[in-house]
Amino acid sequence: MQLSSAWGELKCVRHARGQCKATASPSIYRRALPSLCRAAVQNEDSPQAGHPSPQASHAPYDRVLRSLSNKSTSSIEDELFGCPQTTTADRGQTADAKRCSTRVKACRSWYELRTELAAVERAGVMNPKLLAIIFSCMPKILQGRSSEQERAEVAAAAAALAETHLDQLMDCMDGQGLVNVAVGLAKLGHTQPQVFHKLASSSVQHIRAGHMSAQGLSNLLWALATAGVRPAGSWLSELWVQLEEHMQEEQLGSLQPGELSLQDLANVSWACCRLEVLPPWVSGSMPGFLPTLLRGVERAGSNLSGGDVATILTTMAIWSRTFSYKPSETMLAKLLALCQPHLAQFLPQDLVSIVHSLVVMNAPPSRPWMSSYYLVLRDRLIFDPTLSYSDFQRLLWALSRIDHVPSQAWLKQFVEVSRVKLRHLRFRALSELIWALSCWGYTPSSEWLHEYYRVTLPKLKDDYKCHHLANSVLALKKLGAQVPTEWLDAALSSFCDQLNEAKAHDLVVFIDGMVDCDNAEWMARGSTGKRLLMLANHGASKFDLCVPVQFAKLLVALATASVLSKSSPVRPKQERHTRGSESLN
Repeated sequence: MQLSSAWGELKCVRHARGQCKATASPSIYRRALPSLCRAAVQNEDSPQAGHPSPQASHAPYDRVLRSLSNKSTSSIEDELFGCPQTTTADRGQTADAKRCSTRVKACRSWYELRTELAAVERAGVMNPKLLAIIFSCMPKILQGRSSEQERAEVAAAAAALAETHLDQLMDCMDGQGLVNVAVGLAKLGHTQPQVFHKLASSSVQHIRAGHMSAQGLSNLLWALATAGVRPAGSWLSELWVQLEEHMQEEQLGSLQPGELSLQDLANVSWACCRLEVLPPWVSGSMPGFLPTLLRGVERAGSNLSGGDVATILTTMAIWSRTFSYKPSETMLAKLLALCQPHLAQFLPQDLVSIVHSLVVMNAPPSRPWMSSYYLVLRDRLIFDPTLSYSDFQRLLWALSRIDHVPSQAWLKQFVEVSRVKLRHLRFRALSELIWALSCWGYTPSSEWLHEYYRVTLPKLKDDYKCHHLANSVLALKKLGAQVPTEWLDAALSSFCDQLNEAKAHDLVVFIDGMVDCDNAEWMARGSTGKRLLMLANHGASKFDLCVPVQFAKLLVALATASVLSKSSPVRPKQERHTRGSESLN
């Protein structure tokens, strides 16, 4: 009777298992289960006649305790509650599925994989594990040289598999299988939201029970964000809790190296930006994001990926603009210090994204760090892989806003390299380029300026906006460049055509730059004075939005051009500003 009673108590482990799964991780479950088993053994009375001896009664519990050393939860369940009996046919079908899985993993082309998929369908051995393996292998065969037709065929085959088998086998998949299916569909461009919503719903129990690794959680979130599917708030809450637990364990050093990698943080950050959410552990009461990031960079060492660092900093910059997120300057300084020895191994686009993101967050790097950065950047401007034209524009925008002027030797080489790129750059990059040179106080050669005017002249009429025109004209003024008359006429005409879209600041800056262009012959033209006066008169209604310094600049510019008449609408504004200044005195 005592033995049956003990086994009855042991059956309560099933209820304890369910509670542990709902509130804690499997490690807690395995720690709690032995205590329950031992408690059942200790409740045994002294041996009596007709009952088994204590040594015999301990045998089933020892067998249970030995099974706890196995990391697989399913083996624990098999020892406690038994497993379903399998028939010879079932074992044969499982063996066939394993052989199919091996052949699917060995496929290196779409032709081979298509043949194996047909064999699987004919044999009728599709199971959850095999389906997850197929979805995992599909994107891999497209990583090499593949035609658009092959990509379309693979995507169509994935959609057919999802429609035929996924609903039947989804509930039987483990957490990693669901992740493999979601990532495979996302990489193949599958965009049906109902499929991803079902995958997210099926994964809730695995997430809540703590059965998914940090990599699995990050990949699943990445797949949903790639497909443009925003999961429910309750699903995100469960995910945040599990990721925060991983971060806390990582900070305590209890995780194995690589379990919470830098790439996992990059995937989570990118997905959060795509879904337009800010995780609570980024800026909540216990922010663990930046400390975990620093530990990940330290652990990466010489294998540090510049792409992961650039992705994380880019997402932080987006958070700063969207959610007013302000990262710790001390943490950012530590991050840059850890990255500094590895800058030479970063790709060009990663180097640009890092500095661009720091400027957006209003957290420019230190001067010593920028000195190392300029040395690496010089090689990227000359040798392959070099900067793309879009990266070149972003780089100029960022560098012109950092208070650290490169050396004259670096600037000379930079200008020589940029001359070849001029004809390939868009108007925004051309505007940023001349503005950066003016901020650095470096006047290029006359040959360089001649090429610049030649390239930008056709773009002034149709491409340049008021802001870019104003910056370009002001930069040429600061450089003291001799601007051709034809270029000035095109810039002035383009600005007049866009006058309704011009802001007051752009208007003042543009006029201030145009009247001091070191071209007296052009300024003496009557048509030039009329256009400048038209700009001033049209913008008179916007002058109330200008600070007094800008208004003073405008008056000086108009006086220099000798275009301010007594009947101009600017006169009342001037008198109002004068009376305001006298009243303050």
